[in-house]
Amino acid sequence: MNGDGTLVTAQGYPVLGNDGGEIAIPENARDIRINGGGQILADGEDIGQVGIMEFANEKAMRRMGNQLLQSDENPLPSETARVVQGSVEAANVSPVTEMVRVMELTRSTTSTAKFIEVMYDLQRKTASTYARQQS
Repeated sequence: MNGDGTLVTAQGYPVLGNDGGEIAIPENARDIRINGGGQILADGEDIGQVGIMEFANEKAMRRMGNQLLQSDENPLPSETARVVQGSVEAANVSPVTEMVRVMELTRSTTSTAKFIEVMYDLQRKTASTYARQQS
């Protein structure tokens, strides 16, 4: 919340409701909750809803800084998105697991390269030995 009682992002941008307007939090509100559908309750009273939107062509969106996107399309209310209060979205991958996979692939590649080198040496020695016996 900013000093005016408007719900804002961590960067200070206002969070917009389904109607496109800013969401005002009553200054005496103590218990503020947001349910899975984005409904905002202050001390048990409904004070608004977070605007959860989708775009028909997400690939046409353009980046504006680190966390903002811009589109020429009109947004559509989302039917499937859910809000989880007090959580942070985690990465889709585990850095430790991926580093282990990279190490395994590196070892496998090294082993394969070594095998190819040994096979090439065997072919060269065989060809050399066979050529000497023919002469």
